[in-house]
Amino acid sequence: MKNFRYLISIIILACFGLSNVAVAKAPACPSQNFNVFIKRFSQNTEIQKQFTKTPLRWVEYYDEQYNPKPKVSYLALDALSFPVLLNEQEQKDNGITVTTKRKNKRQYVVSTGTLHSGAYTYELTFRKNKRCWYLTQVINAST
Repeated sequence: MKNFRYLISIIILACFGLSNVAVAKAPACPSQNFNVFIKRFSQNTEIQKQFTKTPLRWVEYYDEQYNPKPKVSYLALDALSFPVLLNEQEQKDNGITVTTKRKNKRQYVVSTGTLHSGAYTYELTFRKNKRCWYLTQVINAST
């Protein structure tokens, strides 16, 4: 009976020309080790796009009226500007320091900033699901 169902499925797919339909594969995780993952994430905007969970929670603490209450948005991938994390050379060129803090075994926060100014002040939260790390939130406190 199984062979008969399989044969019928093949015939139906062939009749409708669906046998060559490509199945989209999930991208391979750059690394299960967060320190390796974040290095690869910062070096490649395509990796950043693939491993950003959308809608991305975007929190802004700075606005023109100096309102202390943060503005929270949920952004689709096409509403984001990439890179969200500059590569090592760009960080060095702009005087950006990067620190990584482990919150628990499934969550890290990467903080960026510059000395003596509020430029590039971000907190990026990464959470691990079953297969990889994903950027889930950005807090923008840049001035």
